[in-house]
Amino acid sequence: MDDYLAQTVIKIKPILKELGFKKNRLNWYCENDLIIKIFNIQKSYYSSKVYLNIGIYILELLSKPSYSFPGVHIGYRLDHLVSREILDYENVLPQHIRDEEYLKLLRSNPYEFFTLSGSKPELIKFIKEVDLGSTSVKAKEYLNI
Repeated sequence: MDDYLAQTVIKIKPILKELGFKKNRLNWYCENDLIIKIFNIQKSYYSSKVYLNIGIYILELLSKPSYSFPGVHIGYRLDHLVSREILDYENVLPQHIRDEEYLKLLRSNPYEFFTLSGSKPELIKFIKEVDLGSTSVKAKEYLNI
């Protein structure tokens, strides 16, 4: 699995870099004056599956910046946007098919995540459109929702 996942990471790195993201292990992050956005590939401890996550840290709520997925103020899984076969590395799929699906997902800018600037109205709209189940209490208080 690690070899295939490493190949996938190599393929998606340029598009994330183009979007302004920097790599930190299986996390890619992009920050501005308001937020840190995280795109994360999470390996399962119990199987050969991976999970695709997006998250947002609100800088005003942080004592120091964080560039990993656990602990984000706003988080969401994107697994439902690609087929299960793509995310299960035990499936013997040609690598180029897996890579194309990842690239297609990133280029689609799901929920306009990659272009979020982080203003309060934009974050509120994002949360409502995506119907996030994992928005921290701190973020809800900050956004008055």
